[in-house]
Amino acid sequence: MNVTFAKKVYLSDANLDKEAVRKDILTGRIKRGMYAIMPAAGKDLLDIVPLRDLRQPHLYADEVTIIGLAKGYRRAVLTVQKMICDLYAANKDLDIHAFFDF
Repeated sequence: MNVTFAKKVYLSDANLDKEAVRKDILTGRIKRGMYAIMPAAGKDLLDIVPLRDLRQPHLYADEVTIIGLAKGYRRAVLTVQKMICDLYAANKDLDIHAFFDF
């Protein structure tokens, strides 16, 4: 599986290291309670996915783009809320593909 990050990645905590998380995903040493925020299959939707689920080949394609990381589901929801507010404030629309440039 190829894990990529958008140019702009939102983090729930300042001390999260996206490259360390990427290595954890690829090696299977995913920390408990970590969530990825990714664009959903539909237009302008976001998915909150436990990182451990990314290792399931039947659920996700070979290419996964992460636009946010969070420690815990509640923080993931708050991070998505901030992402949507920033997106709408910047563009006055909800085009996540243009905002995150992926």
